[in-house]
Amino acid sequence: MTSSGTEISAAVPKDTELEVGRQTLLVRFKRARRYMAELLYFSAKE
Repeated sequence: MTSSGTEISAAVPKDTELEVGRQTLLVRFKRARRYMAELLYFSAKE
């Protein structure tokens, strides 16, 4: 992770910041779901 995320959020107004936060959560959620799916897949293979 880089520190550029906080620098960008400081420059944008609050409503945009909220939207960016939502997008970030969405990406993290999808990433976590994919990680869990891979974990289950690999544990099932063994």
